[in-house]
Amino acid sequence: MTHAERPLVSVVIPTRNRPHAVGDAIQSVLNQECRGTLFELEVIVVDDASSDDRTAAAVRAYPTVRYLRHDVSRGPAVARNTGIAASRGTFLAFLDDDDIWLPGWMSNLLPVLLAAPDVAVAYGRCIWEFNGTRTMPDRSLQPSGDIFEALLRKNVVGNTVAVLSRRAAVLSVGAFDQQLQGCQDYDLWVRLAVSHRFQFVEAAGPLGVYRSSSTGKWVQEIGTGQHAAHCRHIVRRALALRPLPPHVRDDLLDNVELNVMRALSLVPTSPSQYVDRWVDTLKGRPRVARDSFARRDLAWNARIHVLASAVPRAEAGSIAARARTACGSSIHARGLIAQMWLEIAMGALSSRRASLCVLALARAGMTDPPHLVAHLTSRLCRRFRSAPEKLRTSGLSGSQPTSS
Repeated sequence: MTHAERPLVSVVIPTRNRPHAVGDAIQSVLNQECRGTLFELEVIVVDDASSDDRTAAAVRAYPTVRYLRHDVSRGPAVARNTGIAASRGTFLAFLDDDDIWLPGWMSNLLPVLLAAPDVAVAYGRCIWEFNGTRTMPDRSLQPSGDIFEALLRKNVVGNTVAVLSRRAAVLSVGAFDQQLQGCQDYDLWVRLAVSHRFQFVEAAGPLGVYRSSSTGKWVQEIGTGQHAAHCRHIVRRALALRPLPPHVRDDLLDNVELNVMRALSLVPTSPSQYVDRWVDTLKGRPRVARDSFARRDLAWNARIHVLASAVPRAEAGSIAARARTACGSSIHARGLIAQMWLEIAMGALSSRRASLCVLALARAGMTDPPHLVAHLTSRLCRRFRSAPEKLRTSGLSGSQPTSS
């Protein structure tokens, strides 16, 4: 393949005050396998008005890298769009200044787009490093083709670390939304998925390393509720761009709230605060009461909070009343509240607080008698199933006397 035949890939790296990290990001791009044989490379670093001189010096240590600078800080979305406007490649990739690519990144993703002109985005797996601890990606296959609905249910594509796009497709949807203060990568994937095809690439291993921490911007946004607001905005706008049947739309909007609550586990949150967030969620989306995760999570945190309270009966009654006000008296709402009372009863039983246990069981029965019966039956069945194993391990079941 001659130089003229090799496609140009533009890599945009936004940075600000990270001279210690941006060099590693650049080097990981320059270290890509098949560079110069499968593809040509253009690396553009956009400095979003760093307040030090070291960031510029760190970038200029790489003579082949184009360095652009904002006079005032305008945020990562604007920085990425500045890089896009200056790029000349057929394909676009984005790498944050504290993340890195592994050597096989380009040799895995680029051939997919070269072989399938109808595919706009190729994506793979990456390692997640949180507070210095790395988690390997699971091996489950992710969707390909029209992934619009799948993306609205969950950000299956992830961050920018393992994503390669056609430049024309990114430009066709207006690139990054400069008005959005968070989740800008997820927003771009969703808008691309409205009318473009994606391809998941099953590589031999992860393609990059995504780094985050409990003090980072994303986790802070989860704690303040900004993350939830961004996700709601992105999904609602997407549904306006490509309407789906009402029942699917409702399920997707419910799912946004469930994903937001799952993300909250990354933020140090007391059980009482967590219960408050669940009650607020039920006020906005009472249909969430039907979800098994919502039931288990609210019940468990209510249990911890109530058992630690100086007035557990009053606190349990208050949570149940607030949940009932938030989600009404539907069968799903009754099941949610009954499960909360049952979890409190189990906690009270474990801590030998008989009066609280009896009260909670009675309230569970009054709220949803079938739920109580089903729960107790399930526990008894598990107890009986485990009994033979306990007997075998203790030598009391199936043993034959031995002769001496």
